[in-house]
Amino acid sequence: MGLFSTRNRAKGEILTILDGQAVQHDDDLEFLLKYEWNAISDDMILLRSVWTSYGYINHSREPLLSFDMLNRTLIASRDIAAGTELTLDYTEHGMPHVYLESAHGGYL
Repeated sequence: MGLFSTRNRAKGEILTILDGQAVQHDDDLEFLLKYEWNAISDDMILLRSVWTSYGYINHSREPLLSFDMLNRTLIASRDIAAGTELTLDYTEHGMPHVYLESAHGGYL
């Protein structure tokens, strides 16, 4: 499952502002699997208590989106055609070590 663009998007376009609370995760895998989040650094995440559509964005080593931490926005890294799967490099700003070492993060 993934998230796909419903229309053409230009490089630099802001797709969304990410909500959530910046919290330290303490490498607790059970906690990380319970919520939706984006890594801000190796030990900090942007945590949301509800699942959103951007939780369906898959990882890619050649992503179409980038995460601007300062403004908490997802931005098109290049032009995106309608119908294209939106991808993000989950490791761009660090990643909880316990998640990377688990079966959930092992494919990264």
